Amino acid sequence: ALAAGGYLRHALRPAASREVSAMSPVAALLASAFALSVALAMWRGIDAAGGFSFGWFQGYHEPMNSLRLAKPFFLALLLWPLWVWPARESPMRTADLLAWGMVGGLAAVSVAVLWERLAFTGLLNFGSDYRSTALFWEMHVGGAAIDGFLALSLPFALAIALRERRPRLYLPAAIILLAGLYAALTTFSRALYLAVPAGMCLMLVFDHAPQRTSLAEDRGAGRAMTAGVLMCAAFAAGAWMMFPTSGYRGMLALLGAVAVLLSLTSSARPRRASQVLAVCVLGAALVALGAVIAMWLPHGPYLAYALIFAIGAGALAALRMPFLRLPSVAIAAPVALAAFFAIVAMAALVARHWGGVSAMDAALPVLVALVVLAVLSLVPQNVPWPSTGRWQLGVLVAMAMSAAVIGVFAGGSVMSDRFSERSSAWSARMQHWREGFSYLRSQSEWLLGKGLGRFPAEYFIAHVAGGRPGDWRWATDASGPYLALSAGRHPIGWLETMRISQRIPLPQAPLSLDLQVRAETQVGLSFEVCEKHLLYSSVCLSNTAQVVPTHGGWHKISLALAGERPRSGPWYAPRLIVFSLALIGQGQRADVRHIVLTSSDGTALLDNGDFSRGLSRWFMTSDGFHQPWHLEGIFTGTLFDQGIVGATLLALMLIAALWRLLVGAARTHPLSPMIAGALLGFLVVGVFSSVVDVPRIALLFYLLLLISMSMAAPR
Repeated sequence: ALAAGGYLRHALRPAASREVSAMSPVAALLASAFALSVALAMWRGIDAAGGFSFGWFQGYHEPMNSLRLAKPFFLALLLWPLWVWPARESPMRTADLLAWGMVGGLAAVSVAVLWERLAFTGLLNFGSDYRSTALFWEMHVGGAAIDGFLALSLPFALAIALRERRPRLYLPAAIILLAGLYAALTTFSRALYLAVPAGMCLMLVFDHAPQRTSLAEDRGAGRAMTAGVLMCAAFAAGAWMMFPTSGYRGMLALLGAVAVLLSLTSSARPRRASQVLAVCVLGAALVALGAVIAMWLPHGPYLAYALIFAIGAGALAALRMPFLRLPSVAIAAPVALAAFFAIVAMAALVARHWGGVSAMDAALPVLVALVVLAVLSLVPQNVPWPSTGRWQLGVLVAMAMSAAVIGVFAGGSVMSDRFSERSSAWSARMQHWREGFSYLRSQSEWLLGKGLGRFPAEYFIAHVAGGRPGDWRWATDASGPYLALSAGRHPIGWLETMRISQRIPLPQAPLSLDLQVRAETQVGLSFEVCEKHLLYSSVCLSNTAQVVPTHGGWHKISLALAGERPRSGPWYAPRLIVFSLALIGQGQRADVRHIVLTSSDGTALLDNGDFSRGLSRWFMTSDGFHQPWHLEGIFTGTLFDQGIVGATLLALMLIAALWRLLVGAARTHPLSPMIAGALLGFLVVGVFSSVVDVPRIALLFYLLLLISMSMAAPR
């Protein structure tokens, strides 16, 4: 629909504006050859699945899966001219729209992650192994959909935040960048932790390359960058010293004090003895006020800190508003400076309130160093940082992210454990690759691939005797439609269980469940109603049932679900409620139908419980057993699906794109640093994880790749 509208609009324009900018012959040849490789791999995959048959509810073993993975590149080819035409007519506006479109996508994903963390873990709970998935449903069997998107989009947000001069634009960009970096941290993905710095560093270095900036701009940017890096490093060192005893509250108090210090302008500098005396008197009064509040009110140190911070922020706002009269500025200057020193004192009280005397002892060296830095900066020739709001906001964003990184690594054992097991994880991944390549049994399969989307089916066939994953099918016979389930032959725990689920409204407990089951052997069934978004269940009403062999007939089961009642959560972060059923024994098979879940007030909670509309409203998840669904890695996956030919063509396309962006015809284009950083970050994620088997992410990657191969510097 998007392409049809775009092409129609272009067709209605005057003929002179319909000229198409072609790729270079080499790039066009590579793109055409890769399109043929994708088409051939799709045909081979459909043929291996038994021929094409259409179905809305086909799974990973059936022919529609090959079509699903072929769509991204062909849709990118379809959309590519809709970039080329406006880029020729209005290159700068088109570049801005693409960059802000990527930032808008990052904002949407970040909001989803913030909701997910608020609803299910809490924003600052980095001790839980809950990994954010946002709205990437494709991660129901693992993969790196969110990792790939964040790697592609974060360099765009960083570039806009650094380049934009208008506060109404760079402030939202900085906020979105901060939220996006928080989202990246909460994935707990080692690959993404490497990809984001790699992509951002390439973007920064390339954006300040000599061919893109003048000598004066380069020197000014270099000094500002050096000051920012040094201050961020100093803040990170201080936060690292305070966090073990002062926690998040101590770090936030330190960050607030630094924010006020950075915002102090030259107009806040006392020039006469009377002004110095005024600062001392006001500072002592604010400290005394804060001490009284801290002593006599519940959570007093936090209230005192917030009050004095608000006073300082108001004074700073007055200093930065040129339309105010001089007397107001004269009053605001000593208030802002006095408030800073009082905020430092309140930060010490916050640390003591949270962690006791030991916390205040650990915080004092950091806070004293901050005071010394402030005193030195009051000397005119010693001001060590730029006074622009953009620079200060950027440094504060970087400091906030360094605090979040400290919280991730020091606030829980999740990431430290993941990095400590990296050697074993790498060995397991190497073994997984060797096993996947062992499925390529002929020269033609090595050359042209097994076919798009065929890895799950090959894994299933290779592990029939043991280690096979579970499976599900919608089927029908003379008795009507039903759901056919088979449990895996791998060790099955809470996370390894394959579940068939449906989202339901918040139920009124107790719950009653009725269904019909058919099985040839004795099987165990598990039923849950839990707080759950995609992969992690908590706070459940549950029960199990043992079903004896029914010898072709249907056995009716009625039972109640008991346990802790799920909660809806606050209005700004509502929790989702999910009903799930699963087989709990290795290798078991059963058919189920006519599932009815009823709350205590008589409300029927399930839709399509008789499966008369296929698998509509039902969804499969494998929370912790992901190997059967992916051959991890962008090149390893392409090699399996499209063979050596396809993997080689993809590598050549990437080389051509990066060459054009970094040293070729597009090296001075304003988008080049952003796209180059995005592609590098995506490749780093793709070394370790599945990214091109997610159609939405693959479409975005291929579209940026085609844009890169056809982009030229605007005249």
